[in-house]
Amino acid sequence: MAGDGAWFGRRGYGTRNLPISWQGWLATILYACAVMLCFFLPAIWNLPHAELLSFASFALVTIAFTMVCARKSRP
Repeated sequence: MAGDGAWFGRRGYGTRNLPISWQGWLATILYACAVMLCFFLPAIWNLPHAELLSFASFALVTIAFTMVCARKSRP
């Protein structure tokens, strides 16, 4: 199943877009780490407009992850 080049499975495994290869799991873990950093770094560094920076960086990371999921999902 994972040999077809897909990183995420659209059907099966009980959940939609569940990672089915090591690349999919790695992408999911990196996304989770990036989301954590989006919210913690601006607050820790006391950046001006930290809330806006957090939201904007979260949106960009989520859009990038969604694009990877869409391109690397099995049809």
